[in-house]
Amino acid sequence: MRVFFFITLFVLSAGAFAQRPADSLYLNPIALRQFGYQTGNLAGLASFKDSSTAAIEVGYGLTRGSFRKAQQPFMDQQARLGIEGINTFKRFRTWGRIKLTRNYQDSLAWSAKGTEDVEQPYYYGSIKPGPFQRTAYSLSGMLLYALVPGKLNIGSGIDYDFKTSTRSVDPRPEVNAFSLKLRPQVTYQHASHTWYAGGIWGYGDEQNILTFKSIQYRLSPAFPDRINYLIQGYGLIAIRQGNQEFHRRVRVYGGEAGYVYAGNRLEIMSSVRYEKRGETNMIRLERSTATADIGRFNTARLDVQGLFTYHNDKSTQQLELTASNTAASDFNVTKGGTNYYYDQTSAAAAYTLRFDKGATSFKPDFGISLAYSTTAHEDIISAHQVSFTRFEPGIRAGFLNRFSSGDQVRVDAGGRFSWSSDNRLSVPASQETVFSRGVIYPDFAYNTSEFAALDFNLSLVTARLVPGLRTGLAWSGTYLTKWKQLKHVAGAMTNPGSDRFFSNISINLYF
Repeated sequence: MRVFFFITLFVLSAGAFAQRPADSLYLNPIALRQFGYQTGNLAGLASFKDSSTAAIEVGYGLTRGSFRKAQQPFMDQQARLGIEGINTFKRFRTWGRIKLTRNYQDSLAWSAKGTEDVEQPYYYGSIKPGPFQRTAYSLSGMLLYALVPGKLNIGSGIDYDFKTSTRSVDPRPEVNAFSLKLRPQVTYQHASHTWYAGGIWGYGDEQNILTFKSIQYRLSPAFPDRINYLIQGYGLIAIRQGNQEFHRRVRVYGGEAGYVYAGNRLEIMSSVRYEKRGETNMIRLERSTATADIGRFNTARLDVQGLFTYHNDKSTQQLELTASNTAASDFNVTKGGTNYYYDQTSAAAAYTLRFDKGATSFKPDFGISLAYSTTAHEDIISAHQVSFTRFEPGIRAGFLNRFSSGDQVRVDAGGRFSWSSDNRLSVPASQETVFSRGVIYPDFAYNTSEFAALDFNLSLVTARLVPGLRTGLAWSGTYLTKWKQLKHVAGAMTNPGSDRFFSNISINLYF
């Protein structure tokens, strides 16, 4: 709590010294992408041109619709509070972000995870859908100290997360999870060039206590939707009926490096990060306080990013390139060998053009994007193999208008289309399970469906609501509609529906 208090106080104090209101960042898509990089490492933080900026957000989000995966709820409501800012004091510069979220999810089945990561193979699940309540506290920060001003900086980043999750129908998980990650870094600057390098170290812990309120559901196999399964891959499952306790221990390490160039017209921000994550999954033995290892899961992830921004007297152009690969495998202790493999590769490019000619109050911008991903799951014991590839081009347009009163309005609209190719599903009839029919078949139908998306955003910033502060009101929404379902798998318990809608509203204070 002391760390939360210190970061909060330091972030809020940025407002008292802010050189430019944060709304100029959040209403400019090009500046916002740069800000995302600048708050990700010491070289970026050192290149931030103002000494201070801060923003507070109170928001509400709603996701609703039947075009979803099997392990997603029909409706998800989220209340959130966020605080973010940069402050500079003599040789010190800090960035901090605190985010508190509360989720209410209905009709979630087949997953009792505390953290909703796709690749994790060890967890509890059941057919019975039920409402979940999730709470998440997230703290991210970065501290920079100019050891040799203008030349050498040292510092570290920190990421801390604490999450709770409960469900109100049998079987009832109660999950508590936390993670801590430290990222010490050093930067060297020469003229307009800055290089940085650093290490990554972290650990985490998750405990899931699963209980049955009804003795009938706990002891009788007559209710198949109340049976609790221990999933151990992408097809391998085992019944774990009765009150259970699951424990996950996580260790993380890796490294990162990057380069920043800040010229008069051209700015380059690039980074590469490699991170390894090792998990040990344990269950409590029956009639004992001891635990036993059931499986280990190791993940290696590589991320590469490049952001190129060019300014002239009439316009600003920006090109963002990203790529990542995640490769993972397990060691199933109870089976004595590797059972599950996961591999996911993605790449994306986005180009934005913004017209900035003169002191005009109307500034339009346009963008195009293309995203690619390929994903593969393999479960050896159950002989389940799934792979699919997706492409998603997009286009968007927006504008920012400044009125003579000082108020600002930003409007955005865009569209995307996603399709799949090179799809494969292999499940021998003799190896088909309730998990195959309940999760794998519906998710394969979802992941290989073609869909269209429409994106909207409307933001208003004014100084007339709260005296002395710039206040923002924002609404954003996305509508997904299934264009064509390429695969209809016989035996699937559910089928992805026709559409899904995402909506967010927020009140923001800019300092």
